[in-house]
Amino acid sequence: MQRINGKLPTVRIMIWSASPDYRTPPFVGGNLSLQFNYTLPSLTGLENLDSIGGDFVTGCTNLITDLEALGNLSYIGGDIDINWHPNLVSLHGLENLNHLGGGITLSNNVILTDLSPLESITTLNGSLFISCVHSLVNSGMVE
Repeated sequence: MQRINGKLPTVRIMIWSASPDYRTPPFVGGNLSLQFNYTLPSLTGLENLDSIGGDFVTGCTNLITDLEALGNLSYIGGDIDINWHPNLVSLHGLENLNHLGGGITLSNNVILTDLSPLESITTLNGSLFISCVHSLVNSGMVE
């Protein structure tokens, strides 16, 4: 599969085995939602992803510590929502993200310490909302 677009507005992955053989296409035309995957250890399998036409939503995972597998992601047409990751320490993996058609919501990522991977965003067409990120030391892009 090379692309997901058109008739499939949202790709919702709620239970994912993180198989080392699974690879996403480089483009998802609608929304990509990764939620309620309590035993998912990483985002392995998303390494090919470079564009999301709509929103990227991830939340309610217990084991993910960074977003390293998203290292090729450069474009999100909508919002990015990263919520309820109790072990997310870093946004490492988002360093190549330069276009965000919507806003950023970071909430209830209680040990997240650093936003500097978001410094490469040159287009942000929405708001920045940060809530319950108690360990934030380096806001990076916010001065």
